[in-house]
Amino acid sequence: MVYDDDPAEPVYIPVYDEDRPDDPALVFPPRTQDEYDLIAEMASEYEEWDALRIHSELMREGAEVELGAVRYVVAELEEREAGFERGF
Repeated sequence: MVYDDDPAEPVYIPVYDEDRPDDPALVFPPRTQDEYDLIAEMASEYEEWDALRIHSELMREGAEVELGAVRYVVAELEEREAGFERGF
C-alpha cells in the first residue's frame, strides 16, 4: 500500500501490460471430450454469445463446467474460424 504524506498531490503508479500475469482461465482444456463437445455445440449454435454467457447457460442447465474450459474451447474455435477464413 502506498501512503502519501501530501494529500494535495496524488500518487500515480503506472501498471503496464507486461507486468500483468497471463490470464489463468485460458490455460487449461476441458476435462473430458463430452464436456468439449457440449461447449463446442453451444458455441456454434449461439455464435453471438461470449464465453461467460455460454458458461452461465451451461451452469443453469446443470452442467459442471469451469469458465476457463469454456474460454479455452471458444478461443480454439475462433482460431479455427480465423484459419479457415485465411485459407490455411
